[in-house]
Amino acid sequence: PTELNATTVLSILENQAIGTFITEFNATDSDANNTLTYSLVDGNGSGGSPFFTLDPNGTLVSSVIFDYENNASSYSIRVRVSDQYEYSIDTNFTVNVINLLEDLDGDGIEDAYDTDDDGDGYSDAEEIAYGSNPRDANSLADTLPTALTLTSLEIIENKPIGTIVGQFTVIDPDINDSHTVRFNDINENISHNHLFTIDANNTLRTAVVFDYENNSSTLYLRVKAKQNKVGVFWEFFTLSLLNDPSDDFIPPSDNNQTSSPIIDQNSTLQSKEYLAIVRTLDSRNEQNGTSRLYGKILNDGGSTISEKGFLISTNLQFLNYERILGIDHNRTGSFFADYQTTQNEETFYYRAYVRNNMGESLGIIKKFSSPTLHSTNEPRWWNELPEIAGSWRTSPWFGSFRPYTGGWLYHADLGWLYSHTGKSRDLWLWNEKLGWHWTTQGVYPHLFLHSSANWLYFITNRLGRPYFYDFSNQKLR
Repeated sequence: PTELNATTVLSILENQAIGTFITEFNATDSDANNTLTYSLVDGNGSGGSPFFTLDPNGTLVSSVIFDYENNASSYSIRVRVSDQYEYSIDTNFTVNVINLLEDLDGDGIEDAYDTDDDGDGYSDAEEIAYGSNPRDANSLADTLPTALTLTSLEIIENKPIGTIVGQFTVIDPDINDSHTVRFNDINENISHNHLFTIDANNTLRTAVVFDYENNSSTLYLRVKAKQNKVGVFWEFFTLSLLNDPSDDFIPPSDNNQTSSPIIDQNSTLQSKEYLAIVRTLDSRNEQNGTSRLYGKILNDGGSTISEKGFLISTNLQFLNYERILGIDHNRTGSFFADYQTTQNEETFYYRAYVRNNMGESLGIIKKFSSPTLHSTNEPRWWNELPEIAGSWRTSPWFGSFRPYTGGWLYHADLGWLYSHTGKSRDLWLWNEKLGWHWTTQGVYPHLFLHSSANWLYFITNRLGRPYFYDFSNQKLR
């Protein structure tokens, strides 16, 4: 046999059924009485032969369904034609797979590169995660709330019962979801839920008349958002009770009296004293693991200040706390105290306090993180993970990364990150694009952004760039 050729162009569209006709091979033979038989054979250039079927008459058909985006785009085959006397020739051919433009939602982005194939506003990753069909615009992901906010965190004393404090808002990427907000009564002994009510419109109202002089100046609420009658998101709020100056006595500034004289019903001169007012100021990190805390006395309450300082706790509820005394700062009513810890970047909560003859007053709660202790033997959370080739480590939930000195690591999907030290699995990470963000086991690939207090969902890394779904604007970033 001689001149073995294909009668048509050797190509096939992707996604065609198994057995789709591709071409027919023909050869010539000087002896017209010879019978020619065609077959696929092994040898140089036969790598693609398993994906096709060639019958003895020379008809070539597909034996698989080709996917242009995920498989090779060309296949080499080796074809043999033989006569009945076992004389034969072999020839190599290349079959090309042709891309079929697949754009389900018609947005001009091919489905292989479109993060939302059906154009319903939910990414394919989200729909798969929630069990909906990413190729059906009528099959929507039932997203869960991502945040719960309150419009005001301040209460003025002496207001009547039922006074509006603020409005709760549930942040949910699905604008069609409805929610109800209720108190979370778990551990109710560390909250002041019983002093408030939440109406049907998710409005927070007072249930008592507050008295600044005789009540705590800081109040705690535990609140949950319900979707479809199921509690799916809860938040902890800290409210400040504000003084109404109209019922206060203001000491004069033009004499040395600590309080202005007032006359009682028996015409006896008396002086009025009240709790001092103190403000918690921002902290500042110093060297060697020391943080300097600042506070300021706004009013001494017409009484001598006997003590001032700070309460420091590792939990927001101050179930256990440490009390440290303050030192006067520049004689302006300000004071400070230095706090030192041996833990790297541990989070603490603090509030200023002052005492006078009427008792102790507290400022609002603030937090600080202890500065990094510069040590060559700092413990790192990844030390718990086995090291593999090239100093890489793999977390069963965080993926593969290579750690470097100083807290830096290179993540296979997320790129360069700075990670806090310690053994905690609550990871605070930083990079130039996202700033500080948080995740942990069971939460990742969701990431919480510290700067904007919203959530991202890591979708994929394409060409060395990570892509995220931003729940705040429902867009890819």
